[in-house]
Amino acid sequence: MPDDLDIFEKAVLIASKISGRQIKLIQINPSSTSIYHYKCKGRLSREQYHYDNALCTKCGNIINTHFNAAQNIRDKGEKFLKSINYPFSHARVTV
Repeated sequence: MPDDLDIFEKAVLIASKISGRQIKLIQINPSSTSIYHYKCKGRLSREQYHYDNALCTKCGNIINTHFNAAQNIRDKGEKFLKSINYPFSHARVTV
């Protein structure tokens, strides 16, 4: 395995070999992923020094901001893959 690959590229190479499928690593810009609720798209209201959970101003649910950001990144990745007509039957977006 080449030494100049970063850890993510190495993981993709190993996963491709193990699964027998071509796996593609894409970068997703994480900006604004912790601001909007991934389900209803409402804005999350955080209290100062309490950043792990936030109230959604649209649906009123208390949301784990880390999980929410991960879901939004996944959604951005799926939207990108669909925009380039990537074969989706085996496509997975990782965070």
